[in-house]
Amino acid sequence: MHGNIEEWCLDWYGPYVEEDQVDPVGYASGIARVSRGGSYATFPFFLRSANRMGMLPGDRNWMIGFRVVIGEMPLTEPLAAAELLPHRQDVADRDPCEVTAGPDPCKPFFDGPRKFVNIPRQAIGPVFAGHNHNPAIAECPNGDLLAITYT
Repeated sequence: MHGNIEEWCLDWYGPYVEEDQVDPVGYASGIARVSRGGSYATFPFFLRSANRMGMLPGDRNWMIGFRVVIGEMPLTEPLAAAELLPHRQDVADRDPCEVTAGPDPCKPFFDGPRKFVNIPRQAIGPVFAGHNHNPAIAECPNGDLLAITYT
């Protein structure tokens, strides 16, 4: 179960509450979903279900997956949404096609995937001979883009 892929969960990410809970289902809303465990590229310390992180719902990469579970959802009510930090408040949603500067937001801007580095398979030494960097990009609810490169 641990070490193949990081598990993307249904719960919205937020801080744990201090009081006892029975069958918690997390928050009613949020900006990131809970992910647990780790992938084959994760340090062994993090390869455990107690390793709890947050992932943007729009993020996609080859180290995240999910498990299909058949069963009834707990009857527990979700927690109220966590209070937004100041930089997340008063952010207006808008139609991305209304943007007037820069490239046309209704047409794809990035094309790919592109190979960033051409490393021969027979290479040895301080280069990454067996793999390449894996980029990911996700649109945040406030319209910002989050770009990440995994190694």
